[in-house]
Amino acid sequence: MSPAVHRVYASQAQESFMEGHVEAFDILGGVPSRHIRYDNLKPAVNRICTGRSRIESERWVSFRAHCGFDAFYCVPGEEGAHEKGGIEHEAAASAALIWSRSPRSPRWRS
Repeated sequence: MSPAVHRVYASQAQESFMEGHVEAFDILGGVPSRHIRYDNLKPAVNRICTGRSRIESERWVSFRAHCGFDAFYCVPGEEGAHEKGGIEHEAAASAALIWSRSPRSPRWRS
């Protein structure tokens, strides 16, 4: 399984999306040598064409060029469901950890 970094941001803005990448690259010790897999998210994709063809936002294209990595977009809908299983499972597991209550500790008696 590929390494993953999970963060929660107050917004889904493109700036938060890119900041998350920068933080992940720092934590992971660099930029992946291959591609990064994405599920057609709005901060990166302006329009889904056919198959894996996308029209990406200019800022996203510039960011990827600056950092030096390629994006691999999953095929939308049922046709690409098998590609998204790992991504969605990872996101669900992360959300469960982030939004679950913190464990209660026994009270200290003085």
